[in-house]
Amino acid sequence: MSLWWVVIPREFIKDFLAIIIDSLAYDTSVDVRVAVYEGLQYLLPCAPALNAMQHALKLLGNSGINDKSERVRIFDTTNCKGSQL
Repeated sequence: MSLWWVVIPREFIKDFLAIIIDSLAYDTSVDVRVAVYEGLQYLLPCAPALNAMQHALKLLGNSGINDKSERVRIFDTTNCKGSQL
């Protein structure tokens, strides 16, 4: 998605990220919650996506840090802490 960010319709991006942030980030499967953070890290270097990423990370708040699964907490703190959003 980061490679094609500028050509993907904005409405599709908004709907797609809403599904990821609102549903998948709170899924009952640990693998799905980890995949949310794995996927978001690929958008961080994409300059046109920075505003969307800043908003997404604010919405996620501390949910990754306070997740009941250690795998999600470890992934969140080791991979997203370097972002200055």
